[in-house]
Order: sequence, then C-alpha cells, then structure tokens
Amino acid sequence: MKEFISTIVQNEWFLFISGVCSIIGLCVAVFAAYKVINIQNSINIKNKSMNIKNQNIKADNSGVAAGRDINIISLNNRIKRNESAIEKILKCISDVNIDISFEKLDITPFDVCEKIDYNDIKCYKDFLDDYMESLEIIKRKVDIIMQTDLGFENKLFGYIKNKFRYSYSSEIKPDDIIRKIIDNIESDLKDNMQINLDDFAYIDCIIFYVFAKCKIFKKPPVEGH
Repeated sequence: MKEFISTIVQNEWFLFISGVCSIIGLCVAVFAAYKVINIQNSINIKNKSMNIKNQNIKADNSGVAAGRDINIISLNNRIKRNESAIEKILKCISDVNIDISFEKLDITPFDVCEKIDYNDIKCYKDFLDDYMESLEIIKRKVDIIMQTDLGFENKLFGYIKNKFRYSYSSEIKPDDIIRKIIDNIESDLKDNMQINLDDFAYIDCIIFYVFAKCKIFKKPPVEGH
C-alpha cells in the first residue's frame, strides 16, 4: 500500500495537478482578499459621505453653514460700518458753523423714484436699493443728534443746500453736480481727525437723505398744482 501511494505521489501527472490546484487555491485566496478590501473601502467611503451629509444638515438646521456665516458676518459688518461712518460725518457737520435760514414749507406730495427720474440722476437709479436702505440709518442718527441739538436737521439741510447752490449749473449733469458736492464736503472734513478716508464713501448717502427730503434738485410737477 505504501509503495502504491509512493508511486502515485511521484507520478508526474499527480505533481502537475497538485501544482495547478495550489495555484488555483492561491488565486482564489487573493481574489477573496481583494473583494474584502473593496467592501471595506466602500463601507468607509459611505460612512464618510454620511458624516459629511450629517454635518451639512446640522449646519443648515443651526444656521452656521460656512458660506452663510460669511455672508451674514459680511452683511452685519457692512451695516455696522455704514452706521459708524455716517454718524461720524453727521457729527462733524453738526460742528460746522451754519446760518439756518427758514424757508417756506412745501407740503406738495412727491415720490422719490419719480424725482430721480425727473432729474435724471443715474447714480441714484443704479444704486437705489442701497440709498433707500441708508435713509433709515441716517434718520436714526439725525434723531440721536437732535436730542442735544434740536436744530441739527435744519442745519444739515442748510449745509447740503449751500453746497448744492455752489455746485449747481444748468450746463452740468446732475451726477456731476452730486460729485462736486461730495468733493466739497470732503474738502471741509478732510482735516477732521475723527474721520478717515473710508468714511468719505458714505457722504453720498447723506446727500441722498437731503435729496429725499426734497431740499435739493427739482421736485417733479404734480397735476393740478
């Protein structure tokens, strides 16, 4: 029996078949390991995807998503910057010696947008939303100053109106007149240590406030008047 087994083991075909089986077994083992690794990687990718999704959902629910955060912070900083600059400019104007002249009260109703169109002021047309947004801020700051200076709003009107008269010409485009008013005010305030160059960017908002109160430029005609 032992001799028979020994003969089979030494047979070339037996050795060949055994080798082939070993190779097939090794390939099967490698393939199985490869599949296991792929399955594990797939699970890891899915888990990461779920984590990212959960983080995004959390961000959306709590309002702290990165992009939204940046937008909110940027908007808040812009509003705060507007208020700070506008307040400084108004306070500096309040310190200017201005003779207040009382004029006849005009109660004829008008629409700001119609007045812009009537005077063909392109800068107000192009950035109307920004200018309209600034009205509330300026009004609030004017009211604060008037708590200690009751005549401040009339002083502001007189100051801007004087600049308008100085800059006005029928041969000059309305946008250029506004630009001259801005330059004139900058010249008045440039030596004031309370104001920096960035603050000057909001002078045009204060001019628009006076414009919206119908103290400069013509009011559109109203039927029946």
